[in-house]
Amino acid sequence: MRAFARRGYHACRVSDVAEEAGVAHGLIYHYFSSKEELLETIFRETWSELLAALREVEGSERPAPEQLRQVAAILLRSWRRQPDLVRVLVREVARSPQVQRRVADARGARFAVVTGQGGAGSRTGLGRWRGPACVVLASVVVLATVLPLAAVLLTSLTRAYGVPPGPGNLTLDHYRTVLFGIPKVARALRNSVLLAASAATLVVLLAAAVAYLSERLRWRAGRVLEGLLAVPYAVPGTVVAVAMILAYARPLPVLNVRLYDTAWILLVAYLARFLAVGLRTVSSGLAQVHASLEEAARIGGAGPGRAFRDVVVPIIWPSLRSAWVLVFIPAVAELTLSALLYSVGNETVGVVIYGLHEEGKVTLSAALAFVVTALLLAGHLLTHRAPRREWVT
Repeated sequence: MRAFARRGYHACRVSDVAEEAGVAHGLIYHYFSSKEELLETIFRETWSELLAALREVEGSERPAPEQLRQVAAILLRSWRRQPDLVRVLVREVARSPQVQRRVADARGARFAVVTGQGGAGSRTGLGRWRGPACVVLASVVVLATVLPLAAVLLTSLTRAYGVPPGPGNLTLDHYRTVLFGIPKVARALRNSVLLAASAATLVVLLAAAVAYLSERLRWRAGRVLEGLLAVPYAVPGTVVAVAMILAYARPLPVLNVRLYDTAWILLVAYLARFLAVGLRTVSSGLAQVHASLEEAARIGGAGPGRAFRDVVVPIIWPSLRSAWVLVFIPAVAELTLSALLYSVGNETVGVVIYGLHEEGKVTLSAALAFVVTALLLAGHLLTHRAPRREWVT
């Protein structure tokens, strides 16, 4: 142990240990195949008392600060008795990859990112397949996104549906009519934005609570709850809408409040539909934050709420923001639920677009559809280009 403490565990050789002990090198190799085995044997034989004391402290029901003080006192007593052994243990062995791996395996620990930052993605060279791969990906983007949007834009600019687009057939009158000539369009835009923003905010809050119960507190019913919340997202939207009608067509017991024919039933339906999306996103972000960060805040005197607010929330903030966006964008243009649950005065954008198309006003529906698409795309780009929030606590 003196050789390990003087030279450093990783720089010390077995021959240095033999010279320190005054024995032949072969005698050391006869009993030990490596210095790791040598140190492990010495540690196991001379440090059993310390391990027993640490296990006793770990198994006690005392508060974390008290346990920390007891561990510090045990280490100080051990330092006075065997300073070389404690010096190697604390300064060198704790940094050994082999020891860290054994401790992780013994505790069943799993890998966790304590900074909340994703690692940089690695690049894989495609070689001669790079050109064909780019052609395939570009074709998919063009066929699935560019051509449909171009068709909507050209339809919204032509004077009449079916007329070939040309310099003499292009007009902006459809946009003027949609935005200023149809009152229900402005009302639908307002309803859709308010409902989508409210649903996204509530989804993030509920998802954070459920994810914390499941990931941190190891709530037994957490996994079952996650499975139940995924059902409204997995089944068709018409099934969810019919279920909402059957559940809320009558006034609620005790409260005597009727949600049917109001905007509240749309909000409840959006929550049921998109809560699984937000929960999965938030849970993935929370799973990467190691619980030791909260434990450190608790040792410093912070309560559970403050530890979550000042430590966990800043790290998982990108996940919370992503969950909000992933819920808000599809909720704005949602049609399946809204078509069955809307009432007069509570129309949404998807319902109005569908109604204009069914009335034969294809150019007007295309204009409104392109306006909504442009607004959502602009909001999405602004969200991703917004500077990251600096948290100061």
